[in-house]
Amino acid sequence: MSLAYEITLTICELVYSNPHGCQHLLPLLAVNRAMCDVALTVLWRELPTALPLLHLMPEDVIERHLAVDSVWRYILHGPPSPSQLDRFHVYAPRVRAIISRERALTYDTIEAFAAILRCHTSMTDAPFLPNLTCLRLAHGSDPVLEFVPSMINRGLETLAIPQAVVELEPILTRILEVLPPIRNLICIEITNLTRLRDFTRRIHLLPTLRALTVTLLDPEGMEAIFSHPFLRNLTVIVDRQLYLPQHTPTFHHPLHSFSIKFRKSWLGGGMGADDLDAALTLLRRVRPPCEQLSITLGLHVDGPALGKFISSLLPEPSRVALTEFSIFDLSHFTVDVEAITNCHSAPFELKFLQPLFQVLLTHIDLSCFNMCLLDDDDLFDLSVSLPQIESLFLGCSRYFPTPPRASLVGVSHLILHCRALRELGLVFSCSLGTMDLDLLPRNKWINTLTVGVSPPYNDVAVAAFLGRSLPSVNTIHVEDYDSLLRPANYILYDRLKRVERWQNILDRRSSLIYDFGL
Repeated sequence: MSLAYEITLTICELVYSNPHGCQHLLPLLAVNRAMCDVALTVLWRELPTALPLLHLMPEDVIERHLAVDSVWRYILHGPPSPSQLDRFHVYAPRVRAIISRERALTYDTIEAFAAILRCHTSMTDAPFLPNLTCLRLAHGSDPVLEFVPSMINRGLETLAIPQAVVELEPILTRILEVLPPIRNLICIEITNLTRLRDFTRRIHLLPTLRALTVTLLDPEGMEAIFSHPFLRNLTVIVDRQLYLPQHTPTFHHPLHSFSIKFRKSWLGGGMGADDLDAALTLLRRVRPPCEQLSITLGLHVDGPALGKFISSLLPEPSRVALTEFSIFDLSHFTVDVEAITNCHSAPFELKFLQPLFQVLLTHIDLSCFNMCLLDDDDLFDLSVSLPQIESLFLGCSRYFPTPPRASLVGVSHLILHCRALRELGLVFSCSLGTMDLDLLPRNKWINTLTVGVSPPYNDVAVAAFLGRSLPSVNTIHVEDYDSLLRPANYILYDRLKRVERWQNILDRRSSLIYDFGL
């Protein structure tokens, strides 16, 4: 590969990574063969779905048209011949990743995709997508799951399969046959436990495996996983309720991150404190030595329940083993919730966070919990207790009707004392108090600010504060919007108005920087 080609390829990748980069690369297709080849390499490297592969077939094989709802419709007129796959075999090697946010295939395309696959396998033993290195699916009922075994090749590094409604045993069988250099495997729904145990016993045949997401297994299966010498990131899925036998295996070497994820409950009602108790039990039994701990709850919990869990993480004085879990080894601490937020649950208070002040944490994410009671004094105590913090998210991803007590004074405390801060998300009122703009601290690292339900008012003062203290901020996020997570009394119009007001504050901040050189 020539140096000129490498340079051109790098430039095209940079262009493509920018907004509307695809539109800028399309004209290169008509320049000459060399530029066309570079542009196609970039454009086909990562696909959002597998549907573009159907567009490589002649119209007399697969008829396609764009429907009124802007969705492509496909009609298979007959099986393709080997010569009709020539164009497919030119483009398929360019595909390096399929990362889907919805279904990678639609149900009306299954027959057409299967016809292409049958024709391909009748011609050659080569993989369907020979250079595919990453396959991430987002939907458990994705029709493309049927074809995943044919996509696994000796170069696959990442395979992410969500909670699926189909049998995944053929995928595990194919992995053990090919033994790709897979580094990240997310495979959580296996109905045949015998087959899954067989897979875990042979997991040592995947020496490149670094990250694994899997359902909590019996001791024999977990022993094989815990013994994998190169595994660095492990996520354990707990379904329905936690059951640990008398003999529970423990880890043989430290991990980089350990995550516990409880399945989301649709039964409604109740709180998720049982999930926290189960997480604490699991940590004490398997004792995973790790630097990052993440827990995803299936039900929302209130502030006192979360505070009790945090205090329970403190070890007993007699614990000295290096191959056991210790909160003092953590640098990242996250508790997330995949459920509807209880807007009126008891809020989180600073005293619940104080046990973490003894730990050299650099990342804290408690963005799903009500932090509206934290005031400026609390943020001051937090900032002087955790000066090393780099990423801090408190109560900023969900809707809570309680007005926040903290103000921009508390934000300035964090900016002043936490000099390494790179990411910030919290709720506050837009009051400046008696602060002098000329004496405000400055942080040039933060470029995205998450404000949650913070009410956007006092536009000029807030814009001046951002221009002085956070001059690099170019994006402001409010709380997440998800129809499955929002409470019943949530008003979307209010959120849209706040998004608009915060954007106006950002625009005003930019003009202040230009006019007054803030």
